[in-house]
Amino acid sequence: MDWHRRQKDGEALSDRTADKSGGVLINDALNRLPQELRTILRPREVEGYSYSELAEILKIPVGTVRSRLHEARHQLRTIWMKEATK
Repeated sequence: MDWHRRQKDGEALSDRTADKSGGVLINDALNRLPQELRTILRPREVEGYSYSELAEILKIPVGTVRSRLHEARHQLRTIWMKEATK
């Protein structure tokens, strides 16, 4: 997600291609996450919402926001690692 934020060319996330060494598109990896985790990860990592803002928007406790973000990041790493070893 940090890489995505640093890009300056304005190219859409879904248009970015992975390198030929077996990586996956960031968008494809995100789409593999359960909806509950995507709903919280995208606004946090791409749009920069705070934990408290997400808790208010989603009407869930801040602790739930933190645990879902942790799980989303863990699952995303797992997806990338599986793709990298293919």
